[in-house]
Amino acid sequence: NFETKMNKIHELIKENKEDLFGGMKNLEIKIVENLNSIIQNSINEVSSLNNPIEHVLKKYFQEIVSSDSTINNIWIINSVTKINEEIKKIINNSKEEITIIIPNLENYLSIEQLKEITSNLTIKIASSEAHTNSLVKKFKNINNLTYKTLQNDDLILAKADNDQIVIGIKQDSKDILSNFIGIGSNFEPFITLLNPVLQSIWEHAYTDTFYAAQKAKTKISTIIPSDLQDKKEATKIKKIPKKISEKQNVSPPPLNGQIKDLKKKLQEKIDFLSAVHPKTGDNAAVLIDTALNNLIQKISNLKGNEISKELQNIADLILEKKGFSVTLHKIRITINKYKNKSTLLDENDKKDIFQEIETWKQKLF
Repeated sequence: NFETKMNKIHELIKENKEDLFGGMKNLEIKIVENLNSIIQNSINEVSSLNNPIEHVLKKYFQEIVSSDSTINNIWIINSVTKINEEIKKIINNSKEEITIIIPNLENYLSIEQLKEITSNLTIKIASSEAHTNSLVKKFKNINNLTYKTLQNDDLILAKADNDQIVIGIKQDSKDILSNFIGIGSNFEPFITLLNPVLQSIWEHAYTDTFYAAQKAKTKISTIIPSDLQDKKEATKIKKIPKKISEKQNVSPPPLNGQIKDLKKKLQEKIDFLSAVHPKTGDNAAVLIDTALNNLIQKISNLKGNEISKELQNIADLILEKKGFSVTLHKIRITINKYKNKSTLLDENDKKDIFQEIETWKQKLF
């Protein structure tokens, strides 16, 4: 019986072999079709996930392009080479007046740059070199050029008429492509905003040869107008990570951080500014004034007891040059006030000392 059944099954398989293979083939086709449909739908769904990202990037790109007009008249200067190029442009393009404030002449200006200027162009230059310097004498031989001495280690400021200004600070960096932090602008309201800074620095430089030589030890000081501090900051724009359209490198540098850094470094250099100066020719007063100004410049880095020692040396100088006075007694009171203080002074203490120094100068000079 078993053998009969197996033979019967075998015969049935032989009879239906072609139909069975055809059914299996149809099943295979249907499975493949269904799989293709599932895969295609999955691809479309994954692809649609990119739509929000593409939308955001397109909107961001449009914002960058529309912001071009707001940053065209302010640009970043990152190297000394670039600032020298900007100074050269200012000299070539000025028609009425140039003002240049630099640490030294040799590294930033040459006589040849000024030889071809027009006769009606006024030039004002301030640098750390004394009037007795041989290079300074050559510059002073140029018509319409006014030279002043101003101790300045790293500030660079140049202005052409009321059309262009560059300002910044040289950095201690070995990278020649990133050894300067500054900005340039041909935006007239911005230039007008910086004019008081430029004017204040220029007024506190010195034309008198002897007095300038004495003052060369005093660092540059000025006051940033409150208007400059209250100005609304520029919108920070980040660089777009990849090309979205045919335009390339349209993303501008982040001005906000650069301007903040520049403002901070300028503020570090302009703590106190003395408005009291000795009369020309009063050598004793000049020595006392220089000593007091040197103390003002170092005051942020000195502890209270160190300031007392500095003041004691100045008191000895005043006693030697001017003799005993009520002012000398007041100086000794200040010496005693800080001689036991072994920490740095806070801002209020520094302002108090500065005001006292101004009062002492008025009495002594």
